[in-house]
Amino acid sequence: MEDGDEVVLYEIGRRAAGDAPARPVRRPRPPVLVVIAETPGWTAVLKPAGLASVRERWDHDAPTAVSLLHDLWRARDPEAPLPFVIHRIDRATSGLLLFGRTREAARALSEAFRHRTVDKEYLALVDGSPPEPAGEVELRLAPDPARPGAMRVERKGGKRSVTAWEIAESFRGHTLVRFLPRTGRTHQIRVTAAHLGCPVVADPIYGDGRGLLLSSFKRRYVKPRDHAEFPLLGRLALHAHRLRFPDPEAAPPAPGEAAPRAAVEAPLPKDFRVALEKLRRWGAVRRREPLPGESAPEGEARGFEGEGEARGVEGGL
Repeated sequence: MEDGDEVVLYEIGRRAAGDAPARPVRRPRPPVLVVIAETPGWTAVLKPAGLASVRERWDHDAPTAVSLLHDLWRARDPEAPLPFVIHRIDRATSGLLLFGRTREAARALSEAFRHRTVDKEYLALVDGSPPEPAGEVELRLAPDPARPGAMRVERKGGKRSVTAWEIAESFRGHTLVRFLPRTGRTHQIRVTAAHLGCPVVADPIYGDGRGLLLSSFKRRYVKPRDHAEFPLLGRLALHAHRLRFPDPEAAPPAPGEAAPRAAVEAPLPKDFRVALEKLRRWGAVRRREPLPGESAPEGEARGFEGEGEARGVEGGL
């Protein structure tokens, strides 16, 4: 310090008179990949929101689901090969990702995604509500030239996109929706939700980008005096919840019998669960129906019935 320098002292926990509350900032934690289920041929993991599925062109050094899974494998076997990428989900989306451990299993799983024999289920918390309790919508999606990285609905051209949906739970101003994509287009669920008039909470591209605030649905909410309100859920409220697919390691079925299928389920992340708990307490408008499998122990995979570079990769939703 030198003579004439101005010194301003702030009491910890207070702000200067007249200053506007600062926007809360939370330091991000290192991403953690959780293995949900694993067989000799494939591995299913829970990817946290904010972690890219595969290496991105603009950030080669950032961790990815592929690199973190490879690290886990190498901790057990230093000679472990790179995981085979089967499909992707958006960086902002949490939930299930499936990787091949052997070339044969990876090829079979990629074919299953390509031929649409994989059942996919997503859970999304949306602003507002769909126009009907359930339905299916077909759109044609194409890149939006005005917004690089975004998609838009086209009347002609574009790629066919089919998505079924059903309301799982309703709240004041928000709805938990179960989305069942029949195709695998980029941003398919996010565009579909916006098209239905109920964009996914905190979607910065197809919605307003604002997170879920307790003040938006809790009556007589008292705002903090010394800082801005923290969002209950400040990231994209979209979660890849379940996958059901032909089991590449099962024995061929007997004549007339269906091929064995495997099913895996990723529990909702803590921030998503807490948001739903607050909505059920302060914003419930309708008695909810339990989500299938909700009573199962957290993190436990559903039972079986009966980087390299991405190969045959399906677009993220």
